[in-house]
Amino acid sequence: MPAGAALDGDEERAGPVRADRDDPGLRSDRAGAGENRSLGEEIVSGLAREHIVQDRYRPPRLRRAVNPSANSTHSPFYLIDLVKFRAPPAPPDKHPIMPSTPCETELGELLLKVNKTLRYHGRRAVTTARGAWWDLSRRPLEKPIFVVGCSRAGTTLVYKTLSESRELGSLQRETHDFWIGLHPLAKKDWRSHALDASDASPRDRDIVSRYFFSQTGRLRIVDKNNQNGLCVAYLHALFPDAHFVYIKRSPGDNIHSLIEGWGRAEEFATWSEDLPVEVRVEGGRYRRWCFFLFEGWRRYVNASIEEVCAAQYVAMNRAIIDASKAISRTHWTEIQYEDLVRDPVQGFRGVLESCSLEFTPDLRRHCANVLSTPYNAFSAIRLDKWREQGNRGRIERVLSRVRGLASDMGYEP
Repeated sequence: MPAGAALDGDEERAGPVRADRDDPGLRSDRAGAGENRSLGEEIVSGLAREHIVQDRYRPPRLRRAVNPSANSTHSPFYLIDLVKFRAPPAPPDKHPIMPSTPCETELGELLLKVNKTLRYHGRRAVTTARGAWWDLSRRPLEKPIFVVGCSRAGTTLVYKTLSESRELGSLQRETHDFWIGLHPLAKKDWRSHALDASDASPRDRDIVSRYFFSQTGRLRIVDKNNQNGLCVAYLHALFPDAHFVYIKRSPGDNIHSLIEGWGRAEEFATWSEDLPVEVRVEGGRYRRWCFFLFEGWRRYVNASIEEVCAAQYVAMNRAIIDASKAISRTHWTEIQYEDLVRDPVQGFRGVLESCSLEFTPDLRRHCANVLSTPYNAFSAIRLDKWREQGNRGRIERVLSRVRGLASDMGYEP
């Protein structure tokens, strides 16, 4: 079932999304940089008509792409559509397609540079303007949504789907660096990524609110990163009206995916290069700590990989469950990853409605096709896949350590 590969776990990188969603500034406030884009479009329109439109031998698609009357120049991606187009070779029985001249090639490169420059300065201008507006209003985020769960549990799937809602602002990426910048690990002696209510302050609330508003143009946002599950109490103290979406995954499959993730340190250990102790997990096979630090992690720097991943699974999920006891059920949603796999439409309908978000026809279509959206999965989707792959023996050795927690999460021992 190749399409299912979309859902296997939690990943920083995600597959293709609409171009305007990949740029939070454009998605949230297209009009904000309108003047810059209009200038670029005017340049493109004039040069395109002068140098390319006259080429009647080019295929209709290209003629439409560069003809303002046939293809709206209001799109900020008009220029990219123009200069990135590459006409395929013509079949022998079709009319020939004239090759690009050196002049056209140079023009395309120039236009691409112009477009990048205008978009860069346009985004900066919009971000600066939003920041100035926030400095005047100083309004905190309103009912932000935080997606939490263990790494490789499917939190990116949930985050990306919530980001499809037009009612929310989203950066469309994880925010490790931003959050860790508020409370650097080095200043806490690298004890853990965990933060509690005592770490929250009005200053933090202002910094977070200003950052997300300036980037997205929204006061209601959705956010996710691998460490925030250890910071639920802190986030709740910052934003008492926040809504938390907790994604759970069965221990066998989650630990299996964690083990696989530890083999990708270039993706999941970029934050741990300055760790003050030597890591020799699995006899030195794994030398960079992945995902997150939990209280007592130093005891595992020489452990087997399955022991480390089981400890991470327990630490993260136990921290979330314990923190949830202080939060109203109206501000808390839980869902099992397996339910999203079996019926993503109904599963996500429940999640969105619990967050007071409209389940629009567009969102329904997205959820109906979400299994075919690649989220950098490690392998094809199958429930209980850990039983069929190479980590089964390792996982069986540590399942007894997670049995009590798994029961609390709704999984049978």
